[in-house]
Amino acid sequence: MRKENMKQKYLSTVILIGILLLLVAAVIGIRIYQEKKSAVPSAKNFYENLQTDAISKIEIIKAGKILSLVKENDKWLEMTSETEKSAADAEAIKTLLDKAKNIKVAAAVTDKTDKQELFQVTSAGLEVIFYQGEQKLADFYIGKTTPDFNGNYLRKDGENQIYSTTERISSYFSKSTFVKKSE
Repeated sequence: MRKENMKQKYLSTVILIGILLLLVAAVIGIRIYQEKKSAVPSAKNFYENLQTDAISKIEIIKAGKILSLVKENDKWLEMTSETEKSAADAEAIKTLLDKAKNIKVAAAVTDKTDKQELFQVTSAGLEVIFYQGEQKLADFYIGKTTPDFNGNYLRKDGENQIYSTTERISSYFSKSTFVKKSE
């Protein structure tokens, strides 16, 4: 009886030590995950010198369709056809311009041209062009979402380098319309 009692105590002790080790491993694992998640590489501005107040026209090209926004008399208008314009949502455009000016890229992913299709930083993705008059101020492609779903791939037109952004920006640029909704 006494021997059986000792075996039971030994077994209970082993089980408790095992549970304790699992808990310690779980705590360490959670801390490592949180540190990796919060350790964002030093991000830099994609377009540091973009003067958004100088922008007079925005073109967003998706699947061959061009959405044109023009600034006339300090008001943004969406070209709804070759000759027709509708008032655009100024707040949505302000947000879009703020996002464009403050796009942060975390890392250079690749400069291989054969990878552009894979990351959809070609006409297969979303092209955004900012103009001052007829002069292009910025022209870039927003590609697919990064594997962690926290960013997008990005490439400047005329360059091969592909970057990943620190946040998902595609939703700010991929609207089908910026026409102001009537109240």
